[in-house]
Amino acid sequence: MYTTPAFTLAKKNIGEDDREYCFFTKKFGKISMIAKGIRKPSAKLSGQLEPPRLINISFVSANNKKITGAIVKNSFSNIASDVQKEAIALYILSLINQFIIGETQDLKLWNLLKETMEFIDKAEDNNSVNFAKLYFITKFVQNAGFEPNLTECTSCGAVNVLGPKIVFDFDKNSIICRNCQDQLKTNNFMNLNLQTLKSLQLLFGKNLDYLIKNELDLPILNQKKALNQFFQTYLKTLKNIY
Repeated sequence: MYTTPAFTLAKKNIGEDDREYCFFTKKFGKISMIAKGIRKPSAKLSGQLEPPRLINISFVSANNKKITGAIVKNSFSNIASDVQKEAIALYILSLINQFIIGETQDLKLWNLLKETMEFIDKAEDNNSVNFAKLYFITKFVQNAGFEPNLTECTSCGAVNVLGPKIVFDFDKNSIICRNCQDQLKTNNFMNLNLQTLKSLQLLFGKNLDYLIKNELDLPILNQKKALNQFFQTYLKTLKNIY
């Protein structure tokens, strides 16, 4: 018998009564398994497996995984009762489902996911929820080993010669200095202002406790539109090479 904490990432119906679930687990990473008869009216497990709950799942075989039990450890009731919180929580889970492949334990990502869900659940306003989304994406990218170069020009190595116009080249995963911008050979770039760049540097460089304790979340959120645009293109580019 195997038991592990887990978050449900996705589900799909199989046959008349069964359902396949995809989980991100603490012990085994991303795994899929079948819940037999879970769509029957008498099934007891169905509600327990709904995202974004943190659950303990049990299954018998490592090769032929079938769910035998599930216990809710944290229902995240505040997320479930708030449309904005739930939307962000489900988006975060969908990112893991899209990008993580294979059954490999990743405790760093597990701790990040758990920390972010707990933060969203306790958040008192939508600003905090939106900040949690930006923070998770940043650390998710960082954990995957694709942290962008935000300190020096990737073309010439120059530092602090950015000028009023800052360019980020998504193909090179780096900022480009003003002297090299005329040599850009891609359309996959974005102009950044200095405040957006500083917000990115803070998000990638500091942990959640530091950012909250030093009240840096609101200055970062002032750049929310630009940051969302940046990460939308960044994740799209990353998906093409991941």
